[in-house]
Amino acid sequence: MDGSLVQSPRYNGVGYDSQHHRYGTNVSLLTEKNGLPLTNMTFKGNRNDIVCAEATMNKLRVGAKRRVAELNADKGYDSMAFRRHLRARGIGTNIPERKTKHRRKRGRKPHMDKANFKFRAFVERTNAWLKSYRKLRYRYERKRGMFQAVVDFCCLLICLKRVGDMQ
Repeated sequence: MDGSLVQSPRYNGVGYDSQHHRYGTNVSLLTEKNGLPLTNMTFKGNRNDIVCAEATMNKLRVGAKRRVAELNADKGYDSMAFRRHLRARGIGTNIPERKTKHRRKRGRKPHMDKANFKFRAFVERTNAWLKSYRKLRYRYERKRGMFQAVVDFCCLLICLKRVGDMQ
């Protein structure tokens, strides 16, 4: 799971991201182990990743036999509430801890497997594939629903290209 900011002028559904110093829309993306997009959602640019994560995970619908076993995410998704949410759904977490002064002191440390964490590079690669489409490098659509449709269509194109390469 990862998020990416798409720069845009001041339209509806756009927020100021102080980290990147620009207005934009945050695209939260969940992919499988090989980089195929499973689900995505768009949010205002001033929302941090942890706020978008639960909604993106709730959008994911898979069958009973094909459950998500473990979620790889970066330090931006390190939160006790998010870990509890995933545990309630039966999903393991592979999220590194943030290095802060005010860290929890009770309980055991969260599990972090460095061998499985290397697969996060595939999510970054899928974000780069999304940004290769001109419509997603800069948000041209004024309405949020139209922009979400463009993101969905680009994810569909990525899936079709990847499946075509596998055959």
